[in-house]
Amino acid sequence: MLVMALFVIVLCHILVLILEGAKVKEVCKILGITQNQLAELMGLHYTAFSKWKDKTPKNAEIFLNLIIENYELKQELKQIKEAVKILKEI
Repeated sequence: MLVMALFVIVLCHILVLILEGAKVKEVCKILGITQNQLAELMGLHYTAFSKWKDKTPKNAEIFLNLIIENYELKQELKQIKEAVKILKEI
């Protein structure tokens, strides 16, 4: 479970960097991984990045935004559940 949570955090960090216009090489340098490893983390073939050039495709951008939004909503839900638990104890 912890490994999955860390994976999601790293993936979201990668996606945010890419959506903010960072080039794939820059993202790889920041994370200390290869482009092949980054592609594998994202579930892509390693040649996908060469097709992206300087701009993320619209459908990939939508997908990446949905992943980030899903992660943020899960974090909010977790906080709400913790608050409900505390309120029940009062």
